[in-house]
Amino acid sequence: MAASIDPSDPALLHAILGGGSTPDVVGIATTYSSAIALSFDPEQLAGGDTLLLGLLDPVSLGNGFDLLRFRIVREHVTVFDQTFSDAASALALFDDHVIDLGNWRTDLQGDLDLRFMLDLTASRPDDAFYASFVATTVPLPSGVWLLGTAVTGLVGYRQRKLQMRWVSGS
Repeated sequence: MAASIDPSDPALLHAILGGGSTPDVVGIATTYSSAIALSFDPEQLAGGDTLLLGLLDPVSLGNGFDLLRFRIVREHVTVFDQTFSDAASALALFDDHVIDLGNWRTDLQGDLDLRFMLDLTASRPDDAFYASFVATTVPLPSGVWLLGTAVTGLVGYRQRKLQMRWVSGS
């Protein structure tokens, strides 16, 4: 799990969640969990009332996984919960997909509490899955454009980083 928060960035968060089995796991189903828990002061949040989550750059390694569960909890209430039994359907959701989590001010008492959780169950060695995401608060319809710009920038940054690795490796 990795996360970064930059006060000058319109995105609240850039993060990676994932999990994977170790080479010594053979035939024993083991669950690996990663989570990010955040608390934001509403006075510090710029942008609008709509909370958007952009999913991008999913990677499935080995045979993928036996089971993958992704959950988002806002203010102690689960607002997104999806379970996958195959890598293809997980890759489809996590590949440049935007999840609209609605008005973040609804039922807010105190700080905005968010929790992102990914549980991967695998029984084969070197099975893994991870994905990046961006969370932001924006007014709509400009929110879609802002998140699209952030996702495009991150994809471009990742491609440039991969090209630099390829050039330096040759």
